[in-house]
Amino acid sequence: MRLSEGTAVVLFDMDGTLYQDFDFHRNYLRYLLRGTDCEDLTEDVVALADGVLSRGTLPMNRFYRVCRPGRPKSPAELLARLRENMVEELPFARCYREGLGDLRFLGDPWEVAVYIAAALGTPERCGEAAFLRVRAEMEETALRADPALLALLEALGISRERLSRRSYLELLAEKRQGGWR
Repeated sequence: MRLSEGTAVVLFDMDGTLYQDFDFHRNYLRYLLRGTDCEDLTEDVVALADGVLSRGTLPMNRFYRVCRPGRPKSPAELLARLRENMVEELPFARCYREGLGDLRFLGDPWEVAVYIAAALGTPERCGEAAFLRVRAEMEETALRADPALLALLEALGISRERLSRRSYLELLAEKRQGGWR
């Protein structure tokens, strides 16, 4: 691969590779559901996510349509609703051309937690707050940035907060619009 002239930095999202934790989804779901009308389902929802991740309660590495949001009468109803939205075909070509649209790909613990949260109809602000809290916990316990890399990014005008809250595509779009030096 040849980099464009003037490339200042190349960033890699390695937290799922270098840091593998299959427990963070539990706190994410607990924080997410706190104060919502689904709070009493929290431990059932955590158990459902655990079942998806460890026992195949819901097949992973598949596409699912976005569920109609709302409070289920029971965990079994929620699971049935999630299952009925599995897409039998694997529409990779369409997704590359048009984006995911109304589809979600369950490939990792974050996707499982977010898919379940969306099906419960949790407010987006709750999801962001829960994500930031769990991400901060992850950084405290295991995600340690290299001081030299942080110094380089700071010299380029990229703050650590911007890195942890945004995707590389958002950072590139911001750069192209002259948002940082």
